Amino acid sequence: MITVTLDDVAKAVGGVLIGERARLVTGISTDSRTIDTGHLFFAIPGARTDGHHYVRMCAERGAVGAVVSKPVDAPDGFPLIYVADTVWALGCFARWYRGLFHIPVVGITGSAGKTTTKEMTAAALSARHVVLKSPENLNTEIGLPLAIAQLEAHHTVAVLEMAMRGLGQIDWLTYIARPRIGVITNIGWAHLELLGSRDNIALAKSEILNRLPEDGVAVLNADDDYFDFCRRQAPCRVVSFGQHHAATVRAVKVHVGEDGRVQCVVRYGREHVPLHVPVPGLHHLSNALAALAVAVSLDVPLAEAAQSLQGMPSLHQRMQVHHTPKEITVLDDTYNANPASVNAALHTLERMANGCRRVVVLGDMLELGEEAPRLHREVGHEVARIGAQVLVAVGNYAEEVIRGAQQSKNPPVCLVFADSQTAAQNIGRWLQKGDVVLVKGSRALQMEQVVKAIFEDC
Repeated sequence: MITVTLDDVAKAVGGVLIGERARLVTGISTDSRTIDTGHLFFAIPGARTDGHHYVRMCAERGAVGAVVSKPVDAPDGFPLIYVADTVWALGCFARWYRGLFHIPVVGITGSAGKTTTKEMTAAALSARHVVLKSPENLNTEIGLPLAIAQLEAHHTVAVLEMAMRGLGQIDWLTYIARPRIGVITNIGWAHLELLGSRDNIALAKSEILNRLPEDGVAVLNADDDYFDFCRRQAPCRVVSFGQHHAATVRAVKVHVGEDGRVQCVVRYGREHVPLHVPVPGLHHLSNALAALAVAVSLDVPLAEAAQSLQGMPSLHQRMQVHHTPKEITVLDDTYNANPASVNAALHTLERMANGCRRVVVLGDMLELGEEAPRLHREVGHEVARIGAQVLVAVGNYAEEVIRGAQQSKNPPVCLVFADSQTAAQNIGRWLQKGDVVLVKGSRALQMEQVVKAIFEDC
């Protein structure tokens, strides 16, 4: 973060500053545990605790001030900026701070693939740019401002991930970040519980398009059911990606290798460039094409962007391939789960486990509302269709997954566990040398515990 003053921050958030106005701010934080000398603390009320209780602790750790919405316990003379809502103030600060940088911002949203697309986009753009990308999953009304605050003078482009739980939230994040390029990876079933229908999910995701400038670019999935809908929302040029014959950035001659990785040729105008997608799974081809569409929209030559993308490292908990000492192959896709991503992961397992036993460990898919039982049964049916020999279902919807699998002609051996910890304690006895094991589930299920147990026991 470039240095600003407390007075700058107070004006940006419309707050009342009590204390020394000229103090220099070198960073911001919403977590008292990460406060360092020169940081400004935003006291955020949370479900488990309230940041207002930790202002004194932050002062003792070197904070230069705090943004608060009510009286707090603080040392005498410690600067406080009073606002009505600290989350709102954090967003206002980030919008002001982003305005200090005259660089293009890429905003990425969608039902699945946001983080992978963010990583691939950053990799593709790094061929010609110094890129700031959202760290980890800083993609909410609190996380996005923290990501923006990491902008430095040397950055030439920012790639920011945007998540949402309901209508209006992407609009707020777009207001803060002011992207010139807006990407929608796809419109799926995630957040169905909160939004009620895919039409509403499309409305919520397309909010990123409504605030794009006239000289901006909407990067949209030509293979998605909602492509035409999203295209109509865009007030600017549209660059499409996919395997559809009319896609601006198009994949042809697509081949999936035995390692699950995709090879293809990417067409853009008169250019034809070979591409080796570095992450296993056919579904990651779409993410790679989105990244290349962003790159060419920012005048990065297609060949250079593809080369940089191919060289990116593997992504943590996103189809990471591991091999245990006992020769068991683990596909670690435990970062998150929804029906589309689970089916895509199953298809990758089907491809990679040629001649090997297929073991599937699935945790619940969350936020699916009334459709959850049906969608879990459909996933179970797909597990059986790909010929899995063992299905381990974890969570509240485990019985629905099993029910779907057992309705098939060739059901696998089916096991049910209440939580990932119990599954981790028992998984080893069901595995054999040479197995290929897919582990996946929504973030709250902590399915990485199963992956860890496989490594320790197998």
